Amino acid sequence: MEVPDCLYSEKGLMFLGDIIRESKKLHPSTERCIRLDVARILVVVNLEKPLPSKIDLSDEQETLISVSYLCLPSRCQTCQA
Repeated sequence: MEVPDCLYSEKGLMFLGDIIRESKKLHPSTERCIRLDVARILVVVNLEKPLPSKIDLSDEQETLISVSYLCLPSRCQTCQA
């Protein structure tokens, strides 16, 4: 995620993760603010539902945060489980 400075804190990042589904923890490099251009959050998701590619924060500046997903488990092409 490319995150605005005002949300680049544990509380702010967990808030963003909870918008996607259920935040569990921050990646160690995100916790230590090693890469400020990217925030990594472990989020539990339901693979049977679509995953958002953006988070739209309704504020005066209309902030859109792009989201990408790493390490998603593969699904069976036959049964979709």
